[in-house]
Amino acid sequence: KMDILCEQEKQADKPKKNAAKKGLSFKETREFEGIEVEIAELEKKIAALQIESQEAAVLANPTRTYEIFVELEDSQKRINFLYNRWQELELKK
Repeated sequence: KMDILCEQEKQADKPKKNAAKKGLSFKETREFEGIEVEIAELEKKIAALQIESQEAAVLANPTRTYEIFVELEDSQKRINFLYNRWQELELKK
């Protein structure tokens, strides 16, 4: 019985492997590094789509107009997601 108690005490003194680690994992670090670049690319895409959406040829083409507005919406949703994720990773640092 004494050996079991000593063994349990030794196990309790060891740091737990599943304890929450501080900092970012390798994968999260790579993700964090790429977020700013992706946001910048999406912002450029949005600006180009907004300009294109004002062109007379596009306004005369309802299919292309719809496609542009779908792309704009998707790009903005992605940017919002990336900003939220960036904030999550920043807090985890």
